[in-house]
Amino acid sequence: MCIFSLVILLLSCSSTASETGTREIAFPQDSTFEIKGISLEAPARPIGIESMNEVANINANWIALMPYAFCRKDDPIVYFSNNHQWWGERKEGIIGCIGLARQKQLKIMLKPHLWISNGAYTGHLNMNDDASWKKWEDSYLGYILHFASLADSMQVELFCLGTELGTSVRERPHFWSSLIDTVKKVYHGKLTYAANWDDYAQFNCWDKLDYIGIDGYFPLTNSSTPAVNEISLAWKTHIQKLEQFSKRKLKPVLFTEYGYRNADNCAAEPWKEGSQSVNDEGQANAYAGFYNSFSNREWFKGGFVWKWHGSDLHKRQTGVDFTPQGKPALNVIRRFFGGR
Repeated sequence: MCIFSLVILLLSCSSTASETGTREIAFPQDSTFEIKGISLEAPARPIGIESMNEVANINANWIALMPYAFCRKDDPIVYFSNNHQWWGERKEGIIGCIGLARQKQLKIMLKPHLWISNGAYTGHLNMNDDASWKKWEDSYLGYILHFASLADSMQVELFCLGTELGTSVRERPHFWSSLIDTVKKVYHGKLTYAANWDDYAQFNCWDKLDYIGIDGYFPLTNSSTPAVNEISLAWKTHIQKLEQFSKRKLKPVLFTEYGYRNADNCAAEPWKEGSQSVNDEGQANAYAGFYNSFSNREWFKGGFVWKWHGSDLHKRQTGVDFTPQGKPALNVIRRFFGGR
């Protein structure tokens, strides 16, 4: 496989401030990212085209839509598309958001998520016995087929079969192989699965999918405000392993999620909601280091920024949050995404 040489460009020496108040950050002019996506938080209520205008204005070309379902720890039933859920989590909301995205020529990944009661980590979801596992699997299959059929009917380009379900993947590998075969009967687009950053090697069905999907919250540095070159250096070991895995599986890598909070230590354990000390510079630098590290790597196809609020202005503009909206990181993303 031909790999383009890595281009690492740091903060420019210009003292001219950007529109966000930070120094300009130089990026390669021709990124190989095919997927420049954002993850839209399911809107509580119907949204209008202005929400998609904002996505298009940062030069994104993909959007991830997430129809959430719910589980209880001791209940094998998966509940989805219920009237008490937010509009954007239900079928009608997904249809509405797809229609809006199409108006802005955005491609779509439909990415079902589970929410476990009390916010428990989905990767730890487990059943007590084989009978309970089978009930859960039948219920989960119904959930996935419901939205896979919808994705096919609306010509959604990419469907994600699941998100961070490590225990199930490890304990029930035959289910996942069968699930993929069944989904392919009703959905004819490209497929992936969203593995957690620390267990992607455990998924045994990458050969049946189009992308190695990873939620890319890799731990990088404990610095309170990491520098761009520090982030780039910290990525090297992870990148080497990812490239080797991609070559071994003969599949490209896609980050089904990636992102950083605007907080101190944002790149130490990016999946955690730890420090509440606002640190916009750290978030912007983390994104810049990521883009400089992954540019011009043929085996890496891009990913989806976590996350984007379609309607809640308060979440966009105040406090600590994963969203780059209203923060210096947004300009970093916009400049790297460049032309659509």
